[in-house]
Amino acid sequence: MTRTPIRSEQGWTRRVFLEAAAGAVAAGSAFGAATPERAKNGTPGSRTRRKPRPMVLFQSGDVWEEVHGEDGTGEELTRLGLIGKGVSRVRFQGKTYSVEREGLYRFMLRPESLRNLVSLRSQHSLIPLLMALSALQVHGNRQDRESLETLKKKMLVEPWVCITCGTIARLASGILSTEGYKTRMVGSSTLEEPDFYNDGHAMFEVYWPEAGKWILVDADMGLLFKDGGVFLGAHEVGERVKQNRRPEFFYLAQKAAVLDPYFLGPDAYNYALEFRWLWGTPEGKWQWYRRVMQRVAIVG
Repeated sequence: MTRTPIRSEQGWTRRVFLEAAAGAVAAGSAFGAATPERAKNGTPGSRTRRKPRPMVLFQSGDVWEEVHGEDGTGEELTRLGLIGKGVSRVRFQGKTYSVEREGLYRFMLRPESLRNLVSLRSQHSLIPLLMALSALQVHGNRQDRESLETLKKKMLVEPWVCITCGTIARLASGILSTEGYKTRMVGSSTLEEPDFYNDGHAMFEVYWPEAGKWILVDADMGLLFKDGGVFLGAHEVGERVKQNRRPEFFYLAQKAAVLDPYFLGPDAYNYALEFRWLWGTPEGKWQWYRRVMQRVAIVG
């Protein structure tokens, strides 16, 4: 690595910065570090405990907004599960927060805890529920070996669960089944030469009574598929793959570049960089589906 010489006019600034940093360290503190707590006799004690700071975020698709609390009454957050129906106001850390908009609410007590709430207006709010479940997952295998019941509990208190396509498909479809929806698993694969990484995919279908049909859900990649304003099922998407007719993508969640950047393939190679490039455009996404959905099977 070639070092870039520091210009003379920058030398004074660099020297002052280093002197200031050295002085801060000598005084017992450093940039970005907690100041040691001193006992009454002046001797250093344990690190200062930061006062917990509440913050609430609303997430729906690519929308992220902060929700501000106010005085008033509401349902206690601790009494609610992951999904709340018909709840309009929630009590958290002494304040009341409006949760009237359907979507995912992140109740954070920094740096101590997180509590997630999916707020729905009715039993028929399928799309907001799918958007929230997709937002609570990132593609990876860090937690793939944990049970679905454990993962469901972690969805309540962690920013994301890091699991692969088959696991999130089973987890999300199981939650939907509990909510009264009919679901069935969908598997797909390529007919091309295998590369042992992008050779197939796992998704699920859910029956949407309002639409009167089964629709394909890719919770892992955060997408539904539409054509002419109508949501498509698995075989309908499969037919468009054969005909190279790209459907409209309906985005369920902002997936933070889709996958865990440290997710390794079976050969221990990190494919994250290639995958982020591939998924950088709608056409790139479609070319990926054209590979992994050449054969489609519905189970159940």
